[in-house]
Amino acid sequence: MTRNANQAATNVWMTVIERIAYTRGLTPTERTLLLALALKGNLMTGERCSLTQDALADYAGLSRPHVSLTLGRMVRDGWLSVSHPGRPTVYTINLDKLTGAES
Repeated sequence: MTRNANQAATNVWMTVIERIAYTRGLTPTERTLLLALALKGNLMTGERCSLTQDALADYAGLSRPHVSLTLGRMVRDGWLSVSHPGRPTVYTINLDKLTGAES
């Protein structure tokens, strides 16, 4: 990657993290899980995070049952989509739902 490509990737990554940080209406647990998924997924987009719920709970410092309940609610409410190309589940953050710092 060239320096400009690295800078662009970093700027996009920070935008995803900032958008999560500035989005209103998230509980602290939801925000923590979105940030963990963004950091463990594609750093440019916050997409395609493939962690088991146990690994995500460990990474986020939350209990497995709490993570499971919260992820289910976030999928239902449209914050995340899930796919099962195999195990573990692949989570994708719905970036269109994030408000971002510009709001």
